[in-house]
Amino acid sequence: MKIEFLAHAGIHIESEVQSILIDPWFTSSSFSKPVLHALLPGAKTIDFQIPAVVTKIEDYRPTSILLSHFHTHHSPLAYIQTLIKQGRNPKTTLAFPKENEATLASVQSSLPELVERTDFHSTQSENKLKFGKVKDLAIRTPAPNHLAWFIKDTDTKAFCIRGKIC
Repeated sequence: MKIEFLAHAGIHIESEVQSILIDPWFTSSSFSKPVLHALLPGAKTIDFQIPAVVTKIEDYRPTSILLSHFHTHHSPLAYIQTLIKQGRNPKTTLAFPKENEATLASVQSSLPELVERTDFHSTQSENKLKFGKVKDLAIRTPAPNHLAWFIKDTDTKAFCIRGKIC
């Protein structure tokens, strides 16, 4: 299993049959040249990448995309659309936090042309998902509407992608 840091909170996990992206982000930025700008002029940005992004979105054909929460730098719509179109399977799994009863419908309405190519999973508590040889467990974090991901392959190797717990 190969584990690669992308940028910000982005992680890529790849095995022979799986390609999982967590919070995909492919844009470099810095304090002096931020991608996101605050409403209040002069406000500090959290939009910086250490190290700088060296990978390209075109290099990824995910089987699954896991999102920890819906902040723009964790769930960028254009990236998700591109990645689903590039997915290596007829359907790409998209897993994300369930903020309320309308979350699934809202996410689907953001991807109208990709609904048929996407296997949607919305969760707000521990939820076991299985993707081929990889088993994922979404774990609720203390932060509202955030998920952490505990990932284990069938060889019993395990690691945790987290916000503030695990």
